[in-house]
Amino acid sequence: MVQITGVAAQFFVNDVIESTAYYRKVPGFHFDRFFGDPPAFVAADRGAAKLLLKNVPEDRNPLMSNSAATGGFTDVYINSDDVMALAG
Repeated sequence: MVQITGVAAQFFVNDVIESTAYYRKVPGFHFDRFFGDPPAFVAADRGAAKLLLKNVPEDRNPLMSNSAATGGFTDVYINSDDVMALAG
């Protein structure tokens, strides 16, 4: 049987460069390059986890996370063998 080996979560953000800097610094994601001019998209990965970060259109706001607001509906869970070390 074919196995699924990973999932990529896409987040819509206000600033793809600032958001990528956070995901690189805190949980240690890596990326090769930004896409668009000006940059509007990036695919960052760490191990089997992949995050796709994309700028929202200027007239819209990103969706809120479940943990940021009641009624929010965008979350992703990343499993780790040492969450405290990952959080830095």
